[in-house]
Amino acid sequence: MDLGIYTESADIYDDFELRGKSTSDRTNQKIINILEKYSVKSVLDMSCGTGAQAIALARKGFDVTASDLSREMIEITKIKSKGLAIQFNVGDMQYLDLGNFDAVISMFNSVGHLTKEQLLKTLVNAKRNLNKNGLLIFDIFNKDVMPLLPRHKFIDQAREEGNKFLIRFTQFDFNRPEGVLNTKQTLLVQKGIGKTKTINREYDLLTYKRKELKLMLGDAGYHIVDISDHGLADFADLDNPLVNMLMHLVVAVKLD
Repeated sequence: MDLGIYTESADIYDDFELRGKSTSDRTNQKIINILEKYSVKSVLDMSCGTGAQAIALARKGFDVTASDLSREMIEITKIKSKGLAIQFNVGDMQYLDLGNFDAVISMFNSVGHLTKEQLLKTLVNAKRNLNKNGLLIFDIFNKDVMPLLPRHKFIDQAREEGNKFLIRFTQFDFNRPEGVLNTKQTLLVQKGIGKTKTINREYDLLTYKRKELKLMLGDAGYHIVDISDHGLADFADLDNPLVNMLMHLVVAVKLD
């Protein structure tokens, strides 16, 4: 996984990725509902980023450990979570050994950055960090929907927040045989009439069909509770049917 795409833009990650508080709230509430249904007390967020889920869960009273490969992301989470009892760790989710938790989560398609071999290794390792009958929750792109994404360069964000102006250009290219979604982005940030900050980034995300995830989870030793074909619709009031089908939301239980 290339850390550069997050290291350079860590300080503006929330501006672009967590732009809608109501959407973030719905995402977190969906996860909280699942965790409460299974009487979860302790949670390992193995790809916490800037803390969207870790902070919300800690505020709700869960015992949270937040880990990420990016030290810059962790530092931002520490600042945002001041006063909350969150344990922090910098590490690769393929190799984490942080104890035993009632649930392990990884949101915002973090696992999509992994190769198939790395994803399987991560699923097996997540199981090592789970208690008996522990719960695994993650989301990942739905391979069946990727051919419907636009191939031209487009503006997916353009807005003003206070004295800050934010624009993002995105272009997708999908390799159907390999299931790889290549994403090229240009991020523009300007504060007031200051100099524009430009960040160019490119990364690949692996995508999966439902049956591929079922087989992989079974091989890793999980019982599948649900693999949703409309994960984003579960999280937000989105009327666009294409957007609603972009994600699989996966909920699985560790087999003993």
